Amino acid sequence: MSNINWKELLKGFLYMFICFFIFPIVISCFLNFFPSDDTSYVYIANSIYYLLIVLFLIFIYHKSLLEDFKKFKKNWKKNFALAFKRWLEAFIFMFLTNAIILQFIGSMSQNEEANRTIMQAYPIFSIISMAFMGPFFEEMLFRKGFKNAFKKESYFIIFTSILFGFAHITISFNFSSLEAIVAGLKNCLYIIPYSGIGYFFAKAYTETDTIFTTIFMHILHNSITLIIIMLGSMAL
Repeated sequence: MSNINWKELLKGFLYMFICFFIFPIVISCFLNFFPSDDTSYVYIANSIYYLLIVLFLIFIYHKSLLEDFKKFKKNWKKNFALAFKRWLEAFIFMFLTNAIILQFIGSMSQNEEANRTIMQAYPIFSIISMAFMGPFFEEMLFRKGFKNAFKKESYFIIFTSILFGFAHITISFNFSSLEAIVAGLKNCLYIIPYSGIGYFFAKAYTETDTIFTTIFMHILHNSITLIIIMLGSMAL
């Protein structure tokens, strides 16, 4: 257990708790001041929520972010090349595992379905949040937030990969009925592709020692995913 810095580990979870639990409560209180039947306020609330997280993380990590940016800029050609290589590996892994799981359970991940629904309802918000703000704060929370919590890189990669995958399947937990529980358990198989992406992102982070490598990878991945979804919607 000496390979774990418990202070840094708890700090990483604290920042996640603030972003995923405290901020939503604040936003919910904000929504109470507006008509419940006006969906435009949901768009505004979600935008504020994402902005709050981004500003909070910049405030917490501003010095470290500046150092990381200098590292990335110093070897930008090498970092871009490695980022693209690791992203391509992640994309292939996710594509193959998604295809296998889809054949097995007959439905896409509930996280993916939720993203598609949001994109159809709020396309502009989806492009800004999923392609830019989302990748930034996810890399900060799931990768940078735990970088100093483990002395061994292998521990860091495995832990953050599983945590990243788990965070993307929490929507599957539904205990309203036996049928919902069974469907949710099947959907939990999608932790494999999501954790796979987390593995390649974390590996790239340890190889370049700058979070901007994985931010670039995440933006690239989400942007391509959004384009594929948009083209698919246009074709229907």
